[in-house]
Amino acid sequence: MVNSSSTVTKVQQCTSYLESAYADYGVDFSDINDIIEYLDYFGEIEKDYKCSGMCTIKNKYYFSDINIGAPEKTCFDVIKDDLILGDVRNYGIGYTVSGSILFIIFFIQYGLCCRKNMNARQGQTKQF
Repeated sequence: MVNSSSTVTKVQQCTSYLESAYADYGVDFSDINDIIEYLDYFGEIEKDYKCSGMCTIKNKYYFSDINIGAPEKTCFDVIKDDLILGDVRNYGIGYTVSGSILFIIFFIQYGLCCRKNMNARQGQTKQF
């Protein structure tokens, strides 16, 4: 692709299109920079993961520079893997361990608090 000052390389550069495209969604983007900042996030995902499209792979990037080549995969799989294998898994392990410890503490506390008191006379035989 030939680069010039008027060449559009990503969707964020089409401000008039963005204003009309988001008009029907009921979201107040009174400043076009709000839309561009929001779409730059998708551009970072495309650039970092070399992906485009959610369900099916697209043949070009939409939110990052189209000159960086063709996308290799869909963004859905890489985002899912990043969440499951990243932070969500770590939080799940942490909450499971914390919950198990609290569960054990509860039964220890319950055992100490609600046990029967042994009287001195219990367990002894009566003598006549």
